Amino acid sequence: RNRRETESRENATMGRRPIVGGNWKCNPAKVSELDGLVANMNTCDTANCDVYVCPSPLHVGIVYQKFNKGVYCAPQNCNFKGTGAYTGEMCAEQMVDMGMEWCLIGHSERRGEFGLSTPAESS
Repeated sequence: RNRRETESRENATMGRRPIVGGNWKCNPAKVSELDGLVANMNTCDTANCDVYVCPSPLHVGIVYQKFNKGVYCAPQNCNFKGTGAYTGEMCAEQMVDMGMEWCLIGHSERRGEFGLSTPAESS
């Protein structure tokens, strides 16, 4: 048996639904390109998996309600302090209020490019 068949059987046995994620990182360069990316994601067959899209922070508020069922918006980062005077941060409570259930945290660029340590919530 190949690895994919084995994982598929294990997932079926455990009742886990597979997920596929795509981090848009700091793309696209222009807001005018967002509709095309959303349209592309909305053509995905999500019958057997959930698809998570991680737009840049500037684009989350523009696209988060534009995805079809089975395609979900997941912001690229959140703080652990919550709402308050935290300039430039996004918090989980705000994401949940907007209907978002997932968030990407602890990604390599935050550690490598900006010299930040691995956040406690991803350890």
